[in-house]
Amino acid sequence: MADAVVLILTKDNKILLQRRDEHAPKYPNLWGLISGAIKPGESPEQALQREAQEELNYKVSRAKLLWKVDRPQDGTKFYFEAPYDGAELSVREGAGIVWWPSAEALRLAMIPHHRAALARWQKKPPARMREDKRSP
Repeated sequence: MADAVVLILTKDNKILLQRRDEHAPKYPNLWGLISGAIKPGESPEQALQREAQEELNYKVSRAKLLWKVDRPQDGTKFYFEAPYDGAELSVREGAGIVWWPSAEALRLAMIPHHRAALARWQKKPPARMREDKRSP
């Protein structure tokens, strides 16, 4: 199984986080990034667009692939970042959303691989929107 995960960022480095509800099949009641499974025939980019639409009624623009991680326990994860364009968001899945300062987000109870991705992202140099060609 493969997933697309996106860090949606404001200009002042706040990250959009979604709280999973108690009925979530995996990681109930934890905070996480916007993410979801890549369906057969979808590219990772198409999956992140579909998930953002389903979960937030939001169209992601200018998403950049940060890295790809193969996780033996639960499949491949494609991590993206995208700037927030100010469009209205509406919660369609989960218990809610919040804009959280990126420097403080790791304090929250988060989905473990989302926490690891956020920690890795925080170590990147300031020109965050460049293509990352490092291997995971």
